[in-house]
Amino acid sequence: MKEFNNKPPVPGVKLIGYVDDLQAHLPPGLARNMQAISTVTNWIQERLSQKGIELSLPKSKVLFPEGLCMSSLTNDEQQQLTKIGLSVAEGGMPVVGIPVGTEEFQRNFVSKIARGDPAELILRLATLDDPQASYQLLRLSGVPRLFQLLRTIAPSITNSAAKIHDNMMMWAMSKIVLGKMADSMRIPTVKEVRADPTKSEEVDFFKGTARAQVHLPMREGGLGITSNVLIRESAFVAGQALVFSKSVQASTGYTVEQCLPRLAQLPTGLALIDSLKKLEEIITKDKLEKAVGQSWAKLATSDELTPALKGVYLLEAGKAGKPREDGNPDVEHQPPSTFSRNEFGQHYQVFGAQALLSKPLHAAVRHMVETDLQKVVGEETPKKRALIRLEEAKGKGVLSWLTTQGLSADERMLPDLYRESIGRVLGSHDRADCNTGKLCGAGALLPCKDRLSRAHSLVCTKTGASTFLHNRMVRVVLKTLRECHMPIAVEDSSPFTTGTGRGKGLYKMDLVIPPGLHAGEKEEDLCTKSILIDVTIVNPSAGRSIDKSILKPGSALEDRAASKANHYAGTFNPSRSTLLTAAFSTNGGLGKGTNRLIVAIANHLAHEAFCRENFDDERALVRLKAFHTNRIRRRFTFELARFLSMRTRDVFKRHGLLIDQLPPGPIGWDLCDNDSSEGNSFGSDEDEGKGKGRKEDDDDGAEKHGGVEESKGSLAANDLGINDPCYCHQWWSAVELVESPLPDGFGRVVREDGTLAYRYPKSLESPGKIGTHPLLQDYMDKGRKTKKNSGKKAVTREEADKRPKNFEMCFSNRDATHFSFSRIRCHVFQLNHELGFNRGPREARLRHVSISLEEDVLQGQ
Repeated sequence: MKEFNNKPPVPGVKLIGYVDDLQAHLPPGLARNMQAISTVTNWIQERLSQKGIELSLPKSKVLFPEGLCMSSLTNDEQQQLTKIGLSVAEGGMPVVGIPVGTEEFQRNFVSKIARGDPAELILRLATLDDPQASYQLLRLSGVPRLFQLLRTIAPSITNSAAKIHDNMMMWAMSKIVLGKMADSMRIPTVKEVRADPTKSEEVDFFKGTARAQVHLPMREGGLGITSNVLIRESAFVAGQALVFSKSVQASTGYTVEQCLPRLAQLPTGLALIDSLKKLEEIITKDKLEKAVGQSWAKLATSDELTPALKGVYLLEAGKAGKPREDGNPDVEHQPPSTFSRNEFGQHYQVFGAQALLSKPLHAAVRHMVETDLQKVVGEETPKKRALIRLEEAKGKGVLSWLTTQGLSADERMLPDLYRESIGRVLGSHDRADCNTGKLCGAGALLPCKDRLSRAHSLVCTKTGASTFLHNRMVRVVLKTLRECHMPIAVEDSSPFTTGTGRGKGLYKMDLVIPPGLHAGEKEEDLCTKSILIDVTIVNPSAGRSIDKSILKPGSALEDRAASKANHYAGTFNPSRSTLLTAAFSTNGGLGKGTNRLIVAIANHLAHEAFCRENFDDERALVRLKAFHTNRIRRRFTFELARFLSMRTRDVFKRHGLLIDQLPPGPIGWDLCDNDSSEGNSFGSDEDEGKGKGRKEDDDDGAEKHGGVEESKGSLAANDLGINDPCYCHQWWSAVELVESPLPDGFGRVVREDGTLAYRYPKSLESPGKIGTHPLLQDYMDKGRKTKKNSGKKAVTREEADKRPKNFEMCFSNRDATHFSFSRIRCHVFQLNHELGFNRGPREARLRHVSISLEEDVLQGQ
């Protein structure tokens, strides 16, 4: 190439190459000169053959200027071109993936890519069985398909394709979120969209603010499905800012002085100026200057410029300082916002011009979403909580769980639960979160104690859910801390001084880390002192807490941290220990202490890896810190999102439950325990600690630490919530497991996918008490008769109390999950009435039974 350009075989010809593609640009005067075309082709063939490379003539084409085509050539010219062996690209041809040619050719080319060509990418992604994999592939592969084209083609040409692509993204997201319910919601099928791509425009599942929120980045509280219509102007301006001056000279062959008056009249120049003026209406002048330089900002704000001066400014894209007025541009400038320096004085890549231009656009859309949500909030608590979720997600990594790839058990959700988790992000969708309050939906007559079964905790509206979530987050934090290879004390009371403070020995800390954590230079306290980690769950459900959280996002987390600091004040030696409150909000937010803990652990892991691998480049340490910070934040937020989505009423709607009869309390079940490699029992000493003497605070901040009676392990059957009038009509029958006949009205159903379900009669009214429930009463009565006729001695109360008390609920009878796999491991419960035990059926015992489901056969293990 250097030899060609230094001494071209034809005067004025430029040769440009990228990998194995070569483009020879002839001056306009030689467009129909067949001799020049032949000379250039022969020269390239000879030089390539000397290197052992053969020019592929069937793939080589001639692209004439607009207005000149094969039919306009004379017969002699056509014969000469055929003799050379080159074909004519009618209308245009793609060069390195970019269409070059007429506007019609470019528009058609971009539209095909927008619809998913080749291989119908978007259609295939939307129909995967795994919504988590489908969403990740759509976000990482489907969304950026047009980015390269948006940066190189004028927005007026890509406008229609951008709309097509956005509609396809909305259609695909609707299929992912709805799953099997998409057909009932009248979402066009894959077959319909394949036959008529315009069918994707008919999707109205995401409306108004929901559609806008889907397009927002995750840092703004969205799903990261970028709108091509929104960013097409900023993408084009940013792309051209990096290459405009060089590409114009390379493609035209003119010198700087020759092309100055022409630049503003070229299609690209006109499109650039038009896009800059549109951006100037939305983005402030300072931000525009920061992204593309003062020269291009001048083009956006001034209308009285000569063509030559416009050419000067166009060539000075990204140049800092005052724009030149003498008409002699300096084209040897650094592209805008390409590199910067870090704290070590070394260069590293930073956000470019497109990010600087797009960020204000997304901020404006987010403001619109907030304004629209505030208009419809009113006094409805669910919509208020939806607004809080949006506010707390801004720029704090709260939605980083959306980036999980699902490669390990800790990063996997069941399909329906993942769909609900995505839907819960959208503020305009009323997910009706099941909050905690003053009354327990699992049975108002029952005390909510520390050691709770899963069934109780997931339907409890008082403290059970917070306690259950607290234990799960403690386990996640503990698992992460173990990566640091440091001794960790669980439920430790040793840091607290006896005889000091209110507790006098009753205080226990969730996790205690000894000194020695490499938390970073700015965290001296965490390095030299032992760290007392108190995991707490914040649930702003009362009116005043919600209103305050709307006005000041994260205020509930800050108030809880202050309450904890005040609660433990004077109970430990601050010169030896430091308190770190890891607060998690039921709205998805993370407290400052939680983020501080994440960064501290990440710094420690990065420091260990840096020293172990003997890296000599400080940039490696920066990358390691960023990697571990993002990984740990994903782990924390993923576990939080997984639990919170289980307590939304919309989960049950997916399974055809009687939504109209749902009580105001929460409905839920445990779908998150697919990590069977670890202990699934939250009553175990490893997860909760022995004799844990504390309970999570309620919404009003009432302190209930210490002195709480330990759970006795027994669980009233009323905790199952079987007395609810909305008891689901698809469930796993405890009676069937013990081979008892089903009562009238109940039946076994085999679904289309081969899994089993048990039909619950809709006409069944609430029996009020579990003792009169027809299904369980039949089993209880049969059990009593069997025991009575057996002649064995009845079990006394004292003997029963001596039996193991660790009865753990791992799967609620409410489950109606559409199982996506042919074989899964699940947990159910068999009601085991202590025969001869003279108690009411409401105090029936529960025995843990593990079973496997394969096709339509239930086999007890």
